[in-house]
Amino acid sequence: MKLTVVIGFRDREIDRIERCLKSLEAQTFRDFELIFVDYGSQTATANAARQTVEKFSFAKYVYSDTRGHPWNRSRALNIGAKLSEAEYIFTTDVDILFPPNFLNVVIANAQTDRVLYCAPYYLPENFLDWEKFYSYEGKFHIGGIGHKGGCQVIAASVFRELRGFDETYQYWGLEDRDMNHRLLSMNIQEVWLNDQTYMFHQWHPSANYRVANVMPDGYWGRVQVYYYKQQGVLQRNPRDWGRILSASERGVFEFIDFENARLVNEEKVRILDIRPDSVPEVGKFVNAFYEIPQGCALAVLQAGYPRPSGFADFLVSITNRLLYWRHVGFLIGYPRNLLHNFIADFVEQNPELVADYYLNFPALNGVALLTRGERV
Repeated sequence: MKLTVVIGFRDREIDRIERCLKSLEAQTFRDFELIFVDYGSQTATANAARQTVEKFSFAKYVYSDTRGHPWNRSRALNIGAKLSEAEYIFTTDVDILFPPNFLNVVIANAQTDRVLYCAPYYLPENFLDWEKFYSYEGKFHIGGIGHKGGCQVIAASVFRELRGFDETYQYWGLEDRDMNHRLLSMNIQEVWLNDQTYMFHQWHPSANYRVANVMPDGYWGRVQVYYYKQQGVLQRNPRDWGRILSASERGVFEFIDFENARLVNEEKVRILDIRPDSVPEVGKFVNAFYEIPQGCALAVLQAGYPRPSGFADFLVSITNRLLYWRHVGFLIGYPRNLLHNFIADFVEQNPELVADYYLNFPALNGVALLTRGERV
């Protein structure tokens, strides 16, 4: 196998998958495979995604059960790349559409001392001409040199030497920029393909550091600091990088009935209902977590969504539904959801205490559920 295309996915529209894979099916170059990594979609979406991917003979569907964990594009792509036996690894997104000659151009330019990029044309929200999308070259805005995520092709040997994308990066952004910096530090040449071919990005609402509630407050600053501190460190991640999680490894699932969206085994669950925007209440969370026994769980209400009581919270809920329906790209919530932000940081910084967790389970109005690990 000459080339492996790797796509990471979670809870996106199924039509988006179909369009992307059809564009790959139409490629004139055929010596490739697709590894489609579903990084923790909910059951209904995962089933639909699997059925869609399996319609294409060149594609393999892989599921990692990270439900309730933050989106981690680095790990999703690493999973696929680690399963590859091809000479080159092509990481991309489910939003991208490729003209029929795209992989031919990729293979013609691929070398072990090169990384290949291609900036996309951005299709508008109302675009519908999916059968002839490739005829719109030059008709829409094109990304610049900062748009490296839609197409990144490197030798598999180089990818493995680096242990893949740095899995520290979560939520959104920086993993491609970080990889590029490490590759250039290895004297890998950066080559752009836009003078030979092109690709297209399917529109979707923004979901980046500019949009409220995409990531915890302060995370973007912390991860920027991490990026600069790590410059010069080429090999990242532990030896088990690209690890797939199974449901049997998720201890928190003992307390969740997914089918009925409710908590179970409640005799082992302490439920904490506190305000999410008050500093003293954050302290109550810490006290409550340290009081639960090992193997038990703490369910924290209001960790990610407005409270169900009160007229103001009702208005927030209705407004968010309207914003989502109109594809505005952001939602509103508590001006200072300290609890949500702190819990996300607590989980990340205390892996020895938190055996497993599920953030924003829809039962009980967006509960955060944490299980207690070893007592320290």
